[in-house]
Amino acid sequence: MGKIRMNRSKQQWVQEGIWAVALSLAMFLATRVGWVEPVVIAMQGSLVPVASRVTTVIQYIEQPFFSLSHLYSSTAELAEVKTKYATALAQLSQLEQYKAENQQLRKMIENRYLALSPRVIAVPIVSYAYPAIAAGSNQQIGVGGLIVTADTLLGRVSAVLPAEAQVELLINKDARPVLAETESGFQGLVKGTGRSVILTQLPAEATIDPGERIITVGQPGIKAGIFVGVVAADQVIATSPVKTVPIDQLVSFYTTPLVEVW
Repeated sequence: MGKIRMNRSKQQWVQEGIWAVALSLAMFLATRVGWVEPVVIAMQGSLVPVASRVTTVIQYIEQPFFSLSHLYSSTAELAEVKTKYATALAQLSQLEQYKAENQQLRKMIENRYLALSPRVIAVPIVSYAYPAIAAGSNQQIGVGGLIVTADTLLGRVSAVLPAEAQVELLINKDARPVLAETESGFQGLVKGTGRSVILTQLPAEATIDPGERIITVGQPGIKAGIFVGVVAADQVIATSPVKTVPIDQLVSFYTTPLVEVW
């Protein structure tokens, strides 16, 4: 029995060898004759669409990840640009403030009255509680000092601290009145209404035109000749037995970068 199985195995091996040799010989002959090349070309043609579809699928899968990456990069760049823009605006605001202060300071220095009386230059402090300036007794500021900008009287110092002084503006309703006169020679009192400045207690028969200059007449603590404003173009306020006109001061404590204390 063992010999019979060995003979069958040898026969099977011989048959497989013959088939292998025959197949190799057939492939060699087919190659020589030119039968293989058309088959290869046909297989390549059928494989190209498959490869193209596989590439398309891969690109389709990668697209969301690429879009998310691009979106994140764009968002980060936009945030950086906004930060730089905000910084630039802040720096520009500071430069504009410095420029305004320098221009105002130059005007004060060029003022022909600067050498005639001691003056202190201070920065206004705008507060909801009360207006003030960033100078006090340390800078020899005293109660009653005149607050002036652009040669225009805006108010007086009402209280003093070492590094700060409270200001009583002419526009304040409770501000002490200032004696003044119009360009045409009519005298009255400059007072505040809380929203505007007026010249009141004028003679009822006074004829005053809009645009007339109003200057101080002179009183204790306030010398004569200080500019207060002009008669506003608004309609003259007529009361009996006196007349009242609105004043346009042309400048404001709340917008000027620097003031002088006389």
